[in-house]
Amino acid sequence: MSVLGHLARNVRDRRQQQGWSQEGLAEHAGLHRTYVSGIEREKRNPTVTVVERLAGALETRPCCLLCPCAPRDEPRSCACAASNEAS
Repeated sequence: MSVLGHLARNVRDRRQQQGWSQEGLAEHAGLHRTYVSGIEREKRNPTVTVVERLAGALETRPCCLLCPCAPRDEPRSCACAASNEAS
């Protein structure tokens, strides 16, 4: 899976864990609903700034949105972030 694919999956999973619609996430992140939809469908290539905004709204780290090993049951962390904290 591509980085955009990981981002799409992780944003969608975390948004659903929050119980938010795409519109709700867009509002919390200061984005347009169609932009969030495009990210989740891998049709948009968001900037680092947008990834940071999404991470802030979803109460996670930007690296966890891009991570291929981000767990679906723990919305605030991923294996990469945990290993970085241990070092």
